[in-house]
Amino acid sequence: MTELRKSSNRSVSFFLTLGLSTLLILACGTPVLAKDTKVTPADTVITALEYSPRLQVLQHNQLAIGHERERAYGGYYPRVDLTVGYGTEAHSDRYTRYETDNPHDFYSRGEASLSLSQLIYYGKETSSKVGIEDA
Repeated sequence: MTELRKSSNRSVSFFLTLGLSTLLILACGTPVLAKDTKVTPADTVITALEYSPRLQVLQHNQLAIGHERERAYGGYYPRVDLTVGYGTEAHSDRYTRYETDNPHDFYSRGEASLSLSQLIYYGKETSSKVGIEDA
């Protein structure tokens, strides 16, 4: 019976020591943590503005409007188109047909084109699009 009391006294003293040391660490460490993490109202507002989902949606919408405006202004500038193609094709007409029995000959073909176009007048479509996007 005395051995049981000694072991329970040891357990109680161990947990009491552990609890007191934890309280001491928390009590001493809290002022240090509070001193380093001083938060001002301006910091709170800035953080709220940076991470607010509604404000992020508004910012992205504003960026999209800017891109649409640039797209509308793009109607005033020239347009450059590059087209490239490669493949095989069969020629079978009386000018390209050989004198042999094989009516279809396959040839490799490749082509590229570059076109530059400028819209001169299109019924004020570009200026009206720019006006709509600027409004």
